[in-house]
Amino acid sequence: MRFTSVFSIVAAAMATTVLAQQVPNWGMCGGIGWTGPTTCNTGWVCQYWNDWDSTCIPDYYASSISQSATAKPTSTSKPAPTPTPPSPPPHPTHTPKPPPTPK
Repeated sequence: MRFTSVFSIVAAAMATTVLAQQVPNWGMCGGIGWTGPTTCNTGWVCQYWNDWDSTCIPDYYASSISQSATAKPTSTSKPAPTPTPPSPPPHPTHTPKPPPTPK
């Protein structure tokens, strides 16, 4: 019976420690200099925003964020070509006539 009581106390202490180390919903879970907990609650994920901020958000938000961040454009049309300037008109060339030949 004494073993059961000690086991219960140890198990409760471990559970409290684990829960105390979880980030609250919508709480900060990472970033440069972050020294707090990094584990989100069940159903929540630590979403990286930038080097300074990561936040616990619902996993269904995270999946829509990652899809929109990696969405491919639906159009594959090419941009209109850049018009080329017209070529300059040809310059007339002067061809001298040969001098008349003496008769």
